[in-house]
Amino acid sequence: MHVRCTAHNCNLIVGSGLKRLNRVVLAIRNAVKFVRSSPARLDSFKACVEHEQIPCRGLVVMDVPTRWNSTFLMLEAALKFKAAFARMEEQPDCGFSAYFKEPEEEYDEEGNLVPSKSKRPRVGPPSADEWHKAEVFVQFLRVFYEVTLRVSASNRPTIHTTFHDMLSIESEISKLFIEPKIPPGSDTEKVLSDMTTNMRSKFIKYYGGFRDLNPLVFMGLILDPRFKLRHVTHLLTNEGFELEDVQTKTRELRDVLMSLYEEYAPKETPAKKRGQTEVESSSSQSTVTSTNSRGRQSYINDWRKVVSELDEVVVSHEVDKYLLDPLEFTNEKEGFEFPIMLWWKINGAKYPILQAIAKDVLAV
Repeated sequence: MHVRCTAHNCNLIVGSGLKRLNRVVLAIRNAVKFVRSSPARLDSFKACVEHEQIPCRGLVVMDVPTRWNSTFLMLEAALKFKAAFARMEEQPDCGFSAYFKEPEEEYDEEGNLVPSKSKRPRVGPPSADEWHKAEVFVQFLRVFYEVTLRVSASNRPTIHTTFHDMLSIESEISKLFIEPKIPPGSDTEKVLSDMTTNMRSKFIKYYGGFRDLNPLVFMGLILDPRFKLRHVTHLLTNEGFELEDVQTKTRELRDVLMSLYEEYAPKETPAKKRGQTEVESSSSQSTVTSTNSRGRQSYINDWRKVVSELDEVVVSHEVDKYLLDPLEFTNEKEGFEFPIMLWWKINGAKYPILQAIAKDVLAV
């Protein structure tokens, strides 16, 4: 089963959205470029920052146009100094306004930066409406940025967080459709609506609906002892799926896990046969009763029978035992990373076949 790279999907989805905000990004990029282009301009900008009493230690940063995460960091930093840029625009002696009347630059055949042949002036300075668009988009991009950082990890598994990340991404895309701070019918509303529609189509293209989602994404979540199959059922129910669809999907995922189990289980001890042996052993122990016993012994034997019937459901199979065992609750604080690989290492003796499955699935 092939699993698409989540970081690459995020890059494609966000890239399609940034195309709709090309002018906004260019205007802010040019403003930042002006500030970073010389020490004198940087000093003028710092003076404006002090005049506006902006409580921020950092400064604006340039982005790499081909890397959307650096564009996010540039926009996020620039928004903190929005008032300083407005102050510079009011000061003609600093050359900020005149900078945007100059023609755009482009690279010639030798790689040198020269004025554009079209003589078009630079895009900018950013208007109030463009700052507002950037503010909304940065808030929206934050989820993608955090997801990209998380799934780009190289020394810890990430497949068990992918399903939650996908839900977060879809939720953020949906929120842009109903952004309450944007006046209906405004240019900002039209741009963001168009951008959201395009990003949603990309999301569906690369991930599809929950019915079409790669089973390994679900397996990663199920093999997390904090969630298991019950959490998937809970999430699908909260997403508004019909009860019958939720039950069908739950059965399908359990069947996938069982198929993996059968594939990994040793050939000489099939899981089905071993499960039957456990049931028979449990049943034989529960039927040891004395027909002549009275009083306390009869209660004990009766309870053994009840327990054996329960055990037949709970421990008859390693998969059932794992799914029905209590969840692994932890006092997780923000930023806490659950040591899932350590958990499977410790509990491998209890779930030996599932440990082998988890070792491969969590490496995806």
